[in-house]
Amino acid sequence: MLKIGEFARICQVSTQTLRYYHAEGVLLADRIDPHTGYRYYKTDKIKTFGEIQTLKQAGFSLEEIKILLTGSEEARTVLLAQKRTALSKERDRINASLVLVERLGHRQEILGERSVRDAIAINFEDDPEVIGRWRLVGQVRTQTPETWGVPKTPSDTVKDELVCLPGGVMWWNIFWSRGVIYCYYQQPDTIVPNDYQLHKQGDDTYMTIRWIGYNCLTNGSDSIILLYKQESKRAYTPRESQTRRDRTDFPYIPDPELIGTWETVAYVEAPEDFSPALPLQLSALEHITAISFFERGRCERYVRDEDSIVPRLLEYTASDISHFRGYIISHQEESAEGYLLREIDGVKYLFVQHKSGDYFFGGKEPFYYVFKKATENGVHS
Repeated sequence: MLKIGEFARICQVSTQTLRYYHAEGVLLADRIDPHTGYRYYKTDKIKTFGEIQTLKQAGFSLEEIKILLTGSEEARTVLLAQKRTALSKERDRINASLVLVERLGHRQEILGERSVRDAIAINFEDDPEVIGRWRLVGQVRTQTPETWGVPKTPSDTVKDELVCLPGGVMWWNIFWSRGVIYCYYQQPDTIVPNDYQLHKQGDDTYMTIRWIGYNCLTNGSDSIILLYKQESKRAYTPRESQTRRDRTDFPYIPDPELIGTWETVAYVEAPEDFSPALPLQLSALEHITAISFFERGRCERYVRDEDSIVPRLLEYTASDISHFRGYIISHQEESAEGYLLREIDGVKYLFVQHKSGDYFFGGKEPFYYVFKKATENGVHS
């Protein structure tokens, strides 16, 4: 089991909050040492903590959360019905305000205030001409072909290629509707609309995009005009649009040294870049907070989803056919993230590749999460 301090670090919450949750009967410690008063938590309480945070986001009080987690079926049904009615009224009020603001023409501002899920739910308008694969030509002066000038290297971080999937389906962190390419930035957590125009020149089709890039969001730089050339008009499926897919059919080989829970301490470009002397990199905790390994090749990775911690069930296996010690496998995502164990100053650290859209769609090499053992308990209760 995890000590209260270890549990707090994984969940990114103070020990005072955990004690308060215990006193309110919302999240009870699984054991309290009668001699020291130390509190201990089983690893499955991480999921319970995530549920509590999600319910708080939905507007439930701690007293209501207690009912939802421990109350009778009748009490939960009544409470959910009351909350549903209240939220529906609030939703109708917000939707009416959104319609008014959009009528005033402040589309970009309202998108910046919406959650990711709301923005993805924007009404889709088709544009068959934009479907396909596009290759970056460069940055140009304007969106008018006669005044493009000579394309140059973009002054902001952009994608060398874009794939516009049928129906505006998300590709990497990009989705679209007629006239607009939307780009999701995890940091800061926002979706930005970028207006596009299509241009025919002989047999070729070009697209100009007024790109509001990362520099615009972080340091106030101006938007730029990007020029892309259509390489293919093929209507790709999400699977076909991936640059890479991993082999995942590795035979299971036990790795006893992994058993237990490891907490995130850093995020580095390569294992040799890590030093225990560096301060804890809090930015590394913004996505993956910890990982637990159990017997028979099962593991759970604890991922931050907005304001909650969500466990994701994966598989792992040692390997004797590559330079990695083994792999953490997701059959659903067709990914096999290599892992290494290294001892530094007498302490073992776990290095795990992080394969995101940059790897699967952008063809870039993955960075590494660095973990330190938090507990030897390998029994998942």
